[in-house]
Amino acid sequence: MLMIDSCGSVHTISRLNNLIHCCLGLYISAVRPKALYGCKSLTSCADVDVLRLVRANRFCVKYCQRFDRSINSNFAHLMLNVVPIQLEIDYRKLLMLGQLSRLPSDSLAKQVFVNRLTRCFMLDRQLKGFIPDIYSIVRKWS
Repeated sequence: MLMIDSCGSVHTISRLNNLIHCCLGLYISAVRPKALYGCKSLTSCADVDVLRLVRANRFCVKYCQRFDRSINSNFAHLMLNVVPIQLEIDYRKLLMLGQLSRLPSDSLAKQVFVNRLTRCFMLDRQLKGFIPDIYSIVRKWS
């Protein structure tokens, strides 16, 4: 099957599919990991920075498929079988929680984690940080 794009070029569907998969592979293997590096500590970033990251992710997913900006982002994510970036951030935070939970009890990182967990829920109820983020993620998905 042949397609004609806005520039008048003729492309076959298989060529377009190869281009989409190449762009998606590059995005998943190089761009997204670099954008999400350190995402477990995104609590210290402003909400505007996280919003910029989400918007950039939406743009990249739509660009890989040559979709217009008016296309629903959920549809674009479903077509590529890519999870939205906020879910990926939540997943990585939960992975870190699992790693901290499995540490030996005599390790320094585990002791600091338990200390902050206890302090958060018993004493000062801090508004920002890893522990309140985990608490809100668990509440959101339970």
